[in-house]
Amino acid sequence: MKIFYRCIAALPLGLLYILSNCLYIVIFYVARYRRAVVKDNISQAFSDKSENEINQLVKSFYRFLCDNFIEVLKSLSMRDKELDGRVTFRNPEIFDRYIEQQQSMLLLTIHQSNWEWLLLALSVKLSFPIDVIYKPLSNRPLDELMRHSRESHGAKVIAHNTAAKEILKKRREFRGFVMAADQSPSANKKKYWQYFMNRAAAFHIGPQKIAEMLNYPVIYMKMHRLGRGYYEVSFEELSVPPYDQPPFDKDRYEILSRYIKTGEEAIKGQPFTYLWSNRKWRRNPETSVNNVNTPVQGPQDSPSPAPDV
Repeated sequence: MKIFYRCIAALPLGLLYILSNCLYIVIFYVARYRRAVVKDNISQAFSDKSENEINQLVKSFYRFLCDNFIEVLKSLSMRDKELDGRVTFRNPEIFDRYIEQQQSMLLLTIHQSNWEWLLLALSVKLSFPIDVIYKPLSNRPLDELMRHSRESHGAKVIAHNTAAKEILKKRREFRGFVMAADQSPSANKKKYWQYFMNRAAAFHIGPQKIAEMLNYPVIYMKMHRLGRGYYEVSFEELSVPPYDQPPFDKDRYEILSRYIKTGEEAIKGQPFTYLWSNRKWRRNPETSVNNVNTPVQGPQDSPSPAPDV
């Protein structure tokens, strides 16, 4: 299987997009991969859109999903120079003061656009080490290839279940720790709840706790697709330490709240590039356990306080 993936990755990207067109027909019309989940997620998120608009958005998502899959495979054979030309950083100067201070950072994104190319581009374009926190894929051969691809461009990978321990080990080193933290936590994990694309959604509390514990600034990375195979990334500061004095209030999960709202705005800016096939909203706060707060519907400039847990 690894040989098959590498053979596909060796093909020119233009040819791979023809393959993507064929894959779209199979995934959308034949296999109907998670069609009901995708349409429900999009319909709930954009309740103001017409049925025709929803259907067009669903199709655009599946076309992008196939392109994204092909591009991720292509990353197995991409050189730094090609990657550098396909992913543009709009405002990399945001990192200058942290580089000067040798201050480690927490870099957050969501599963939007080609987050795999984003992770690789960070190592290629930035002048400091990058550690990527990730959840291993269930497909072991592909997971091993993706780990190799990330590390071949200079990043180090950390499995999510050992992330806190590994980050603590490296707390005296200057690094950027990268997370796509919008996946739903497992049933037994602590959960922060907030309305996200019109529905209550659960989020990992890890980004908040890591930033607080190590006094890391938190930067959001928004990736926008310019066209097939080309992306632009912009960076935004979500929070800056110290976190142990006013106006920052740890009990209100302000970092997570800002991350979620910023991610939501990024999705609204280019909705077809979000991972709508993910069962993000499968849990219910009323029946879920280990919640650290109660979600409040509507604008959330001040998230609901967390009870003692």
